[in-house]
Amino acid sequence: MSAPVVLFGARGSMGQRYRAIFRYLGVPVVPVDIADGPIVWPLVWGEVRSSRGVVFATPTSTHGPLMNQLVSADASRGWHVPILCEKPIAAAAGLVAMFLTGPNAILGPFAMMCQYQMLDDGLTEGVTRYDYFRSGQDGLAWDCISLLALARGDVVLLNDAPVWECVLNGRRLTLGDVERAYVDFVARWLREPEFQDRAWLVRAHEKAEAWRA
Repeated sequence: MSAPVVLFGARGSMGQRYRAIFRYLGVPVVPVDIADGPIVWPLVWGEVRSSRGVVFATPTSTHGPLMNQLVSADASRGWHVPILCEKPIAAAAGLVAMFLTGPNAILGPFAMMCQYQMLDDGLTEGVTRYDYFRSGQDGLAWDCISLLALARGDVVLLNDAPVWECVLNGRRLTLGDVERAYVDFVARWLREPEFQDRAWLVRAHEKAEAWRA
């Protein structure tokens, strides 16, 4: 059996998505969730150190404290497991820069979920448009950080449509496209855990922070 992935937030809605993806990919998961009781950090470090990587599928406000714990563990133990963080990393570009590029930045491989990367050819230009009545607690711009980061033309973000609509650089997407892209992104992260450029991730958060600021 392959080494497991440690999944923080395993019982939440995003955690359930990741569990389904890893099950589909044949990768075992060590679930960690505060709903199951207090997190026993000494036990978690043992699981993390022997894992294939760590996924943060927890609310955005918890990403910083979790990463601080891992950075401290890195400094004292000298191991650097790959991290995959659900978007956004934090709802503040300066904080993201500190985590990824500052003097005390995370040393190990790091990636942020950006499923739309798997649907973008990097060349086509056109309007990027998102419209759906429901958005998460972080707000529309942070929900759409991946679209803002990849857009190479005009951007329209709305909370009006009762039926999910998305166009990326002129390409109309379906929910099936996006669901498959989640799986493809995780598969790539498992193969190549630091394929994202950290400076690009910081710029993505700057764009989201600046959207209609």
